[in-house]
Amino acid sequence: MNTAAAVDLLHQTSAAINWRTVAAVLISILCMVSFSIAVFAAVPFTVRVGVYENPPKIFTTPNGVVSGFWPALVNYIADKEGWQIEWVHGTWAQCLENLRTGKIDIMPDVAFT
Repeated sequence: MNTAAAVDLLHQTSAAINWRTVAAVLISILCMVSFSIAVFAAVPFTVRVGVYENPPKIFTTPNGVVSGFWPALVNYIADKEGWQIEWVHGTWAQCLENLRTGKIDIMPDVAFT
């Protein structure tokens, strides 16, 4: 293929592409991505955390506030990550079962031995 034929092929290909359509599609994709990011950023991610009574590590105060150093650590991470925490109360065994069945996402103070 000589240079003139290549240039002619390029002109034919360029003419076949509707650049306005391409631009509209790209702008639409950009808008959809931007909107999706904004929607997900506006909705806080909720993490369900098991709570059982094991002071001073994790416990509920008489006025119903989840306290201890595990909740303090969970709240610190949630604040940094933009999470909403939902505390789910139960016994140790109930919390383990809730974790196994997916009713909670995190169970503090669990170790594999």
